Amino acid sequence: MEYKIRIRRKNRKQAFRKLLGFTQDNYAHYLGITKGLLSLIELGKRSLSGEPNLKNAQLLLRWQNFEKTWQSPDVSESDLASTKVYLIERLKHLKFQQESKSVKKE
Repeated sequence: MEYKIRIRRKNRKQAFRKLLGFTQDNYAHYLGITKGLLSLIELGKRSLSGEPNLKNAQLLLRWQNFEKTWQSPDVSESDLASTKVYLIERLKHLKFQQESKSVKKE
């Protein structure tokens, strides 16, 4: 089954983030930028550059390759939901560790 989604140019980054199931907080943390900057990027008022741009491009390429080869497994909705919860909790844990390290340095 192919999904063709028509997205206005201005909202492509937001649509990609939402397609992956990330909140602005999660995705901004992944990219290493602030939530406010991500919001401006999604509105088309700022652009990504440097390391965050590279991370975004790598994730987009991985997603495109995954989409080409993905076959629907027999996975229940509850398994998918629990996996999503696990990944979000893992991101929170990693964010907490990173914040703890920065507090110790000060």
